[in-house]
Amino acid sequence: ISDGFSAKYGLAVVGHLLDTHGKDVNLGQDTGCAFSKTVNSSPLLGDKARKYNLKICVNAFHGYAHSRLCQLSFHPLYLPGAGLSDLEVMERVFSSSNSTARINRYASPFHFLQSLDLHFQQWDEDRYGDLSTFLYQKYRQAITIIADYTPAVKELCSRLAITESDINTWPECERSFLMSLKEEPDERKLSAAYVRAL
Repeated sequence: ISDGFSAKYGLAVVGHLLDTHGKDVNLGQDTGCAFSKTVNSSPLLGDKARKYNLKICVNAFHGYAHSRLCQLSFHPLYLPGAGLSDLEVMERVFSSSNSTARINRYASPFHFLQSLDLHFQQWDEDRYGDLSTFLYQKYRQAITIIADYTPAVKELCSRLAITESDINTWPECERSFLMSLKEEPDERKLSAAYVRAL
């Protein structure tokens, strides 16, 4: 984002998040890699975001479209504390609002906003009613993952003679390796040229 004006709403949201939730907030955003640079260079929020340890990442689906180096830095899979969420909730929220399109197509501005307001009120009520079930299911999912995969990871670690701390360093090692690559290796260039020639 080249100018501060196109990012003003995103920066306003970040400011509100930091004021409301304080330290150690993880924020998922479609263009999290570019947006993190915008936040860090912001004269109003940059210092505050660093002081409050704000982490900005890309949503899981969008993360796979980015380069591998970007994934290692911004994909929720590699961020401690990101949890089990794919961070695509807002995509689902706005996708659900598409159902109001047939009502809103020829509506006056007032009725257009009224229809959206009613839609999101109903959305909130439906989700509030399901909140305890949602939290319980997420908790059970986390417990199941820990119970099922911890023994498998420990067994694999002992078989491969590695430790958990070794595994935790792998993303950083891969990031360092990718950053050290100034140019694509000659063998890859040759392979690509061979495939193109076919």
